[in-house]
Amino acid sequence: MRIVGLLAAGAVGAVTLAGCAVDKNKFEFDGQAGESGDGAGGTSGGRGSSKGGGGSGAAGSVCDSAPCLNQGQCTDVGGGRYQCACSPGYGGVRCEIDIDDCAVDRCKNGGVCVDRVNDYECQCSVGYGGKDCELADDDCARMPCQNGGECVDGNARYTCVCPAGFSGLDCERAVSGCADAPCLNGECSETAGGYTCACSAGFTGKNCETDIDECLTQPCHNDAACIDGVNGRTCQCKAGSDGPDCDVDVDECQDNPCQNGGECENLSPGFECDCPPEWTGKTCELDVDECASAGACPAGRSCVNEAGGHDCPCAPGGIGANCERVFDVLPPVEHYEDCFGWDVNADGSVVVGGCRQGSGTGQVAYRWSEATGMEALEGLREPAARRVSDDGNVIAGDHAYIQGATSVVFRWTRATGMVAIDLRANCVMNADGSVVAAASSRWTPSGIQDLSPIIQAQAVSGDGNVIVGSGSSQEQVYRWTPSSVDELPVPTGARFVWVWAMSTDGSTLVGRVDIGDTTGGIIWRGTELVRSSGLPELSAISGDGSVMITYHPVGIWDETQGFRDLKQMLNAQGAAIPEAQLFASAISRDGRYVVGTMQVKGQPDRAFRAKLP
Repeated sequence: MRIVGLLAAGAVGAVTLAGCAVDKNKFEFDGQAGESGDGAGGTSGGRGSSKGGGGSGAAGSVCDSAPCLNQGQCTDVGGGRYQCACSPGYGGVRCEIDIDDCAVDRCKNGGVCVDRVNDYECQCSVGYGGKDCELADDDCARMPCQNGGECVDGNARYTCVCPAGFSGLDCERAVSGCADAPCLNGECSETAGGYTCACSAGFTGKNCETDIDECLTQPCHNDAACIDGVNGRTCQCKAGSDGPDCDVDVDECQDNPCQNGGECENLSPGFECDCPPEWTGKTCELDVDECASAGACPAGRSCVNEAGGHDCPCAPGGIGANCERVFDVLPPVEHYEDCFGWDVNADGSVVVGGCRQGSGTGQVAYRWSEATGMEALEGLREPAARRVSDDGNVIAGDHAYIQGATSVVFRWTRATGMVAIDLRANCVMNADGSVVAAASSRWTPSGIQDLSPIIQAQAVSGDGNVIVGSGSSQEQVYRWTPSSVDELPVPTGARFVWVWAMSTDGSTLVGRVDIGDTTGGIIWRGTELVRSSGLPELSAISGDGSVMITYHPVGIWDETQGFRDLKQMLNAQGAAIPEAQLFASAISRDGRYVVGTMQVKGQPDRAFRAKLP
């Protein structure tokens, strides 16, 4: 390898080698004298006598100045250049670098490397020698053990195994054979120049120091664990095997380990239970959760896991094989809490009412149907829907009057939206939505008609031509038709009377009467008072007058069977109606559905729809 460098005349050159492998004993370097100064072969003259290098001075060799250090050999290569052939162990342009022979750590076993010229020296740890400390010292080389002792070499140490009758570090001390009780697990006997040990059962070795491992022969069967002991062993058998060597099969099925109808199969070793589909586990002790599997129950039914099976009851409010809906809790309008059910259309498919915000202020009207679900009705300030037509497409209600004390009546259709009409207070409406009555007025598309002496209209017939309401005092009730006005009879002592509903033809009226501190129901047919004692408050009547509904608790009342609690009847059919108080507001004209309000302690009020049994 040759390295060429440039040196100013008389200067000391240097070179750095990186990333290359070289033979340190074959370095040759080329140098060139500089163009100024008084160095060898410079242009201003020089001390060299060899050829090469020009200048104004006497001609001479660039090697005359002895640029190669450390006994390096200089060769003039012409053109003012020289080449140094370095002595072994040196490098550089001028052989000025002492090559570090410890750059690669050569010393083993903890030896420390010391660099020398073209060499290195390893200062070895105790117990090691050799050029690279690769040889462990033989501590037995000097034969330290006496009296026939056997030397065992160690790391910077040795051990002497003494023959019988001798002891000490180097077996230098003669002893009696049995004096030191050498037999650890046996009887010692003196012999000429030593002793012998008769080992106890289970031990061996010169001094009976070794416990014989009886498990080495693997005597235990069926994966049993072997525990070595003194002159013996113990097999720890797994379930299903028995005997000293665990090679006897045990019939685990004789103890009937399989539960819940599982069939037992004896194995060798062990047993296996064939479990019914409803159970799992080693002994069929774990119930399978059938409800975790998709399709465990038909659509519309909830899944209830049971021990050894599952049940598919209808969701609350459903009964029968097809989970027919007999009780529905209507969802609230979004952002509202308490909701009330006020009226239902002829076939029970549409329910109307109102929802209030949690603070009790602010309300919204709603229309719920089986087809569209819950729908908020907006357009006027804080409306509540009170009545719905037989077909469910006309709704009447009231909303807060901006300036005043009473509410304003509105009429809603999908085409017109919510339109205020010139009526005040709570309203009632006929079957097709063409007649609305409130306070002492009757509205039709052709105009408004006075209902005096009625002060508060409370019920209207299907055609809108019979209207019943209270008079100037709370115990007065009037029946109005276009041709006549009749004051209806009330029981003696009545202090408050309210008509809640009438049949479609206006022939039968039901309501509430307070006599003293007692609240009860009241019934009229035509203008005749039929009954006013021993009745619960009646809040609704079917279109044909055959079904009467009590306000609270909600139930069916008739002359033959008296009161029958609706919730109890539906729950007896499996409806699972929650614990709640129900208040009935209306019944569908066909007599099949009741709507009202459900109250559960600690929860918001909800509107409900129930199907009569």
